[in-house]
Amino acid sequence: DGVTIAVIDTGIDYLHPDFYRGDKTIIKALVSTIYLENGEPVVVKTEGYTREQMQEVLEYELSIKAMTNGDSYVFQDAVGHGTHVAGIIAGQGTASDGKYRGIAPHANLVIIKAFFDSEGGWATEETILDALEWIYDHAEEYNIKILSCSWGSAPLSPMPNPTELAMRKLIEEKGIIIFCASGNAGTLPSTVLSPARDPYVFAVGAVDPYTGKIAIFSSIGDPVIPPFNQPERTKPDFVGAGVNIIAPASSFAQFPDYAVIDGRGGDYVIMSGTSMATPAVASTFADFYQYFIEEHGRPPTKEDFINYVRTNGRIYDPLGK
Repeated sequence: DGVTIAVIDTGIDYLHPDFYRGDKTIIKALVSTIYLENGEPVVVKTEGYTREQMQEVLEYELSIKAMTNGDSYVFQDAVGHGTHVAGIIAGQGTASDGKYRGIAPHANLVIIKAFFDSEGGWATEETILDALEWIYDHAEEYNIKILSCSWGSAPLSPMPNPTELAMRKLIEEKGIIIFCASGNAGTLPSTVLSPARDPYVFAVGAVDPYTGKIAIFSSIGDPVIPPFNQPERTKPDFVGAGVNIIAPASSFAQFPDYAVIDGRGGDYVIMSGTSMATPAVASTFADFYQYFIEEHGRPPTKEDFINYVRTNGRIYDPLGK
């Protein structure tokens, strides 16, 4: 309750029934950094909007798309990735009579589309940095406490890059906790993507919830070489369920028939990857955030979460599979 989670991804199918609590959307704002207006991201404040009002948002973004002759939707999700991620976090399970509900269903969302629709979704450093800057400028306005990033790229240098430096500012100056996908390059050392490799953010790997083992595709960090790379510095920091995860399917995206599951009034789709594990852990932290305030009368720090999980969680040895 009362926690806002920002998601930078491929957009969201905001007409999907799972993103409505009662008759109002759970999305506080839709932001696009792939379309700029006078050099600024296109933004629609959607808090309190009904489905009919969200239908008007679709008409608005279609007019922009037509006017600019753009290949991508402004906010809508033609890839399906962002909708799935957002559903894992806060989907209401409406289309499945509550069966496929998100992990933090009382949380609110701010959705930033920084990925173009073609080629399965791609972004530039500029669209990502614009997204991070927008969050920095509006964190207090929307009460953003958590950022979930199910994307990354291979690091080009051991030095922190602009995206990682921007995330550090969000963490240090705005107190936002950031979760990033570690990558799907396999359980081989030194395969964690940027920005997940940065020590300031939480890298999330994937566990197979059906077997209880690390997913074979889940990237891991540099080898443990004491005293230079202690075990507690080894990435990923957390693992979350990331194999055959069922969450909302965007009606604007195409999926193979075998992956689609029909719900009542809306479809779901099965996806795997550290992309799915990241929102699973981010939303778990959202639940922990509310729990901690009720128990201790103050918001939790990163260290509070780490200590709680170390005490109550399960330790995985990624090298032992």
